[in-house]
Amino acid sequence: MTLYVRLTKKVMHNVSIKVLLKRLAKFGLEVAVEKTNIIKFDRSSKLRFDFIGFEIYWDKNRWGKIVLKRRTSRYGIPSINSQFQGMV
Repeated sequence: MTLYVRLTKKVMHNVSIKVLLKRLAKFGLEVAVEKTNIIKFDRSSKLRFDFIGFEIYWDKNRWGKIVLKRRTSRYGIPSINSQFQGMV
């Protein structure tokens, strides 16, 4: 007998976070749960986000195929420059 469970988005979100935390703990890493957020990021999304110094987004390549792209974050370089100038 198979039991099918319909999970709400909130339950799936909590399950995903728990799986992620368990996997990271395996390698001695941890995540600040209050700062962590799982977002819907698919090809139809116009969402852009920054991750470890890069801006991640969907765009078309030169053949018109939608691909995942990344570039240096707009916010990283100016803050690094201002920190460096404060040191000099």
